Amino acid sequence: MIAASRYGNHIGGNSLRLIACAVGTAMIIASILEPVSVSAALKKSTPPSTPGNFHVTGVTDSSVSFAWTASKAGTNPSFNYVIVNATSGFAFSLGKGTTGVTDTFVLGGNTYSFYIYAIDSNGNKSANSPTVTVSLPAPPPPGPPAAPELSLVSVTPTTITVAWPQSGDDAYNLFLDGVPATEQELEFDSYTEWTVINLTPGTTHSITVEAINASGVSPMSNPVTATTSTTTDTTPPTAPTGLNGWSDGGGEAIISFNPSTDNVTPQSQIEYRFYVNGSLEAYASVIGQTSDVFVFPNGSGDPQQIYVVAVDQAGNVSQPSNVLTVDF
Repeated sequence: MIAASRYGNHIGGNSLRLIACAVGTAMIIASILEPVSVSAALKKSTPPSTPGNFHVTGVTDSSVSFAWTASKAGTNPSFNYVIVNATSGFAFSLGKGTTGVTDTFVLGGNTYSFYIYAIDSNGNKSANSPTVTVSLPAPPPPGPPAAPELSLVSVTPTTITVAWPQSGDDAYNLFLDGVPATEQELEFDSYTEWTVINLTPGTTHSITVEAINASGVSPMSNPVTATTSTTTDTTPPTAPTGLNGWSDGGGEAIISFNPSTDNVTPQSQIEYRFYVNGSLEAYASVIGQTSDVFVFPNGSGDPQQIYVVAVDQAGNVSQPSNVLTVDF
């Protein structure tokens, strides 16, 4: 009995060890497998929900405004919204806290379709919202330009210079005392700064400007009224001499001449005006420059005749230079 009991106890002890061993092994296997199942769960993370009630809240001829109900975060709390213009293919991203936006990358008179979705920072994307389609009204036709805002730049005994801000591609007409000024009365200092020339010292004049574009003519600008200064200097500069030049083959002539002198105005401040076929070349006037001056033809046909006069700061005009004949 005692032997049998010992034997039995021995056998039972081994069985218990085997059972314990089996249980321990199972626990080890479970502990190894558990991280794998957690990792798999992370890979199957839930995306944010689809933004709700995506709809248009406003339309102009150059914009569309939208609103929607916020998405709920999935496994990853960090997500953005993406609005897609399905018509143009353009898409833009908006932050999580946004529930409305205005798109200005649209053109009036066109129809566009849009949808929205949410996507988290791991790339998990919600379903797309239903598509909304919107037609933008055509933009109104452009109206005529606004009246230029005219200002006085300078006055001399024989000139008045005015200027105004540039507006688009407008062209301009200048009026001297209510009458359109001719090229003989104007120099173009820049596109929007013009000088009225050949005025009499001590006389008062009113200048206005109108703008022109494809849609029409502007109202007349504010008038600028100025009185030319008086002067005791009535002696004109000497006439330029040695006028020579040639055509460069590009529809213009390059000319040079000897400088004039004046009893008051230094040579560096003497102005030179150029005449082509008897008409002032309004874009070619220079101050102090006597070489490599570009002048342009006046009308069609060759040859054309060019001469230059000198003008001092008192407005006195010299006799003309020699005449240069050029085939443009």
